[in-house]
Amino acid sequence: MGYSLATPAWVYWSPLYEAERFARSYWGNAYSDKNLMIALTGYRAVLDYSADHDLFIFGGAVVAGFVSTVEQWSLWEGDWNKVLHTFEVPYFHRKEFELLKDGSLPKGAFRDEQWKDEGRRRDFVYALAHTLKTWASGTVGAYMPKQMYRDALLVSESDKTFNPYAECGRQCALFTKAFVRETLASDLPIVYVFEDGDKGKGQLFDMMKRSELPSPVFKRPRFNPKKTELDKLDPPIIALQAADLLAAELRRWKVDSSQKKRMRQSLKVFLDMKHIVWKECTYTDIARLIHSAQIPRKKARIA
Repeated sequence: MGYSLATPAWVYWSPLYEAERFARSYWGNAYSDKNLMIALTGYRAVLDYSADHDLFIFGGAVVAGFVSTVEQWSLWEGDWNKVLHTFEVPYFHRKEFELLKDGSLPKGAFRDEQWKDEGRRRDFVYALAHTLKTWASGTVGAYMPKQMYRDALLVSESDKTFNPYAECGRQCALFTKAFVRETLASDLPIVYVFEDGDKGKGQLFDMMKRSELPSPVFKRPRFNPKKTELDKLDPPIIALQAADLLAAELRRWKVDSSQKKRMRQSLKVFLDMKHIVWKECTYTDIARLIHSAQIPRKKARIA
């Protein structure tokens, strides 16, 4: 598809941990802490959805996230959790982080008055973003304007086949596959992990199957504060918190750019990554999708 966006737990450090992190980063799959050769087990893409509150009134929808090896993700968690520890919060969740319209703090991890300090908020997001620049192999993102989907509904029964979440999710999966298979020239397995709970999971399953992609995996991004047995049997994927951060940053940039505002420093960090595929859906893309998926067109009404 022809997408293009506008110009756009920590662990406590120890010498042993730093040495291991350096060795893994420098030698890649040749290093192990037991002096044994290890093989990379595959790639994991973590993806999350961010949309304006009502798609039929304003804005648009984004699915975005990061791609890296399972091993790199494991090492990345140390950096991410260290930032959380420094700022004295247990996790990142955009909905809890955003100030309410009246400027008050939402309930949750960021309810303390210190989170009204714009400097602290900016430093926190920048520090989180920097961990992804260090460890993630690449980043993908797809954006669909709300008007585009609304126009598709005027001429076809698109809602029976896809919604913005499903189509943007499929596109991110395709971007990831191309990145791993072509750019990285790797035939290792790829797991596509989406945050659980977004509307349109069934359509995403169907859309990915249509594109001959593996079925998506849905996971929680955070541990349950009550420390339930589920966390032991099926632990969350912490990297989904990073996808939450990026998806929200890209969606916000679409709004800011339309108002000719400067790009936030937290998003600029991601622009330093070597492999970026952030694209915006076009009307041509939607027309091709409607045709290829054989989505029924609506009959014209006679006045």
